[in-house]
Amino acid sequence: MVYLLSGQMITKIKMFSGRLANQIRLMRDLPKVRKLFPRKQVEPIIKYNRDTLNLVDKWMDNTVYQESIFKYGIPEYVKHLIDHDIGQEMTYSDAILYLSSRLNKKIEYLEIGVSAGKNFLQVINFWKDSYITGFDIEKINPVLENFLVFKDRITWLTISDSDKKEDSSLTKYHDPKNNNLVTYISGDVFDENSWKCLSGKKFNIIFSDALHCPKALLYEWEMIKKYDLLDRDEFVIFWDDLGGEMEKSFVEIWTEISQMYNLSNHHKVRVKLNGWLGLKVHQIGIIMNFNNDE
Repeated sequence: MVYLLSGQMITKIKMFSGRLANQIRLMRDLPKVRKLFPRKQVEPIIKYNRDTLNLVDKWMDNTVYQESIFKYGIPEYVKHLIDHDIGQEMTYSDAILYLSSRLNKKIEYLEIGVSAGKNFLQVINFWKDSYITGFDIEKINPVLENFLVFKDRITWLTISDSDKKEDSSLTKYHDPKNNNLVTYISGDVFDENSWKCLSGKKFNIIFSDALHCPKALLYEWEMIKKYDLLDRDEFVIFWDDLGGEMEKSFVEIWTEISQMYNLSNHHKVRVKLNGWLGLKVHQIGIIMNFNNDE
């Protein structure tokens, strides 16, 4: 007897097999993950973050998606997954918030590559009275913007060779729930005028998740140095999707940071974690300038 599977059933089977393969890859890094991110301490953060994600039913309007420059970094073939439950396995969002909770100073956070804003909203919703900055070539996702209160905006001409053809902008918002000051830069990461806007800020958490190419990583680091954007006392920097030439850039940046701040290999780690879709293992690089002994 021949049974025909519906399209919905085939999708479920593919998702199950994908999650199973993902679990196998995660298991290989489990000892390292458990040491750096003790499950008992991370569990409340995971629960809080899943509650935050449940605040949104639909993350991306189709018109906004189609009219964007790079589809918010979300390929068509995974767009249908953006609203799916990501499960209870730890993601890099959970890792970011866990390590940031171990810093002593008020949180000053910079995210380079906001995309739809799923990670960014979790940061906004978790911290209170903090300075939270997002930087992306796309305009802010209206779904994300709906959680914020507009304050003011400045604009400037985008560099001529950018894929962004409209003016760039820096918009300030107030987060009424947690009293955070939220800034969103809609600009090209290779446009130095965008970085100039951040001059004077001192970030102790930086998450690099924009253009996943060696040139972009190195340029970001050059701008961070040039405008003295890194807190000198304590910081954590995350890089997403390392591998290949990206890994070489990470090592180059690490070598420089370790010399600048007299850090040992104890302060650097590579670990495999789920991303904000919850279905794909990401190779994450982390540099920590604080005591990470348990």
